[in-house]
Amino acid sequence: MSVTVRPDGKYKIRVKHNGKETVRFRGTHWEALKLERELLNGQEPSSPCTLGDALQLAWDTRWKNQRDGKKNSYPRGRLLCEFFGYDMPITGIKPSDLNRYKDSMRHFSGSTLNRRISAFNVMWRCAAYEGLVSMADLPVVMHEKEPEGRLRWLFPKEEQSIYTFFLNTSAGEKLCDWMKVSIDTGLRTRESLVIQADHVSGYDLTVESKVELGEDEEDPDFFTKNAQSRVVKLTPRAHDILHRRSNMPFIFADLNYQTIKYHFDKAREWVFDGETEITPYITRHTCASRLVQGGMELPKIKKWMGHSSVKVTERYAKMSSRDIAEGANILSGFTS
Repeated sequence: MSVTVRPDGKYKIRVKHNGKETVRFRGTHWEALKLERELLNGQEPSSPCTLGDALQLAWDTRWKNQRDGKKNSYPRGRLLCEFFGYDMPITGIKPSDLNRYKDSMRHFSGSTLNRRISAFNVMWRCAAYEGLVSMADLPVVMHEKEPEGRLRWLFPKEEQSIYTFFLNTSAGEKLCDWMKVSIDTGLRTRESLVIQADHVSGYDLTVESKVELGEDEEDPDFFTKNAQSRVVKLTPRAHDILHRRSNMPFIFADLNYQTIKYHFDKAREWVFDGETEITPYITRHTCASRLVQGGMELPKIKKWMGHSSVKVTERYAKMSSRDIAEGANILSGFTS
């Protein structure tokens, strides 16, 4: 046989063509067979696909047209290339190498570790689409168990404390208006900043979709994460605020994400002793948790919040004891 496997796992290709014997080595069986065909046909042997090649392919065919790809996936791919070397053949990366790479990134969370390996998987797939590698040879690495994270919401007294703090800042009342509407609707920060007067009909607020984007808060054209339009009902205080501010092109045209984040950073430092969960997104968590604690059914909360699945909504149910509170009354009935 002209293709044999060595003890170190590499493949040796020995081919005779026109009386000349050529010996080469490749990292996978698929690459070895590909090189064997090239040598038997008298073609110039193609070089193995490097990590740098795969990174460029992933950028050209996937990431450059994706917002998350440009901001997150491509930098993760570059970091991986810098770790192993841009000239490293991608098929030379084994599961043990990827586990070593993950171990070097342990100061990141488990979910971030998984995303770093996902960048490698995308690079491999893009190379496979070009016929440079085989999907059958893709190294399999077990995902880290992702931490559930802490879901933090505001208690009524904490909500009032933030209002008191905000009223003593330059943003003042407009920031309090934004926070009240955000808590009472559960809108993502970017969703709230693009509300217009014609999105409100009586006590109905229509949250329209534009494009499907990630959860990041930096895109000015951001509407909903899952590109799903939905309608939420307005509380009296949210309705009054939206009506009072309806003369502006956007209800919160006098605010931007940077201003909101800046004042939340200050509130976290001065009111909550640096508690990391105090971010603008806590208004959304507060809305969802209050709906759960009020007894609203999870499928309805999912629709209200615009969650991708009811599993996301269930995170809030796990933090509430309301659904099992009647258990004590049931048990007491047997002993009364």
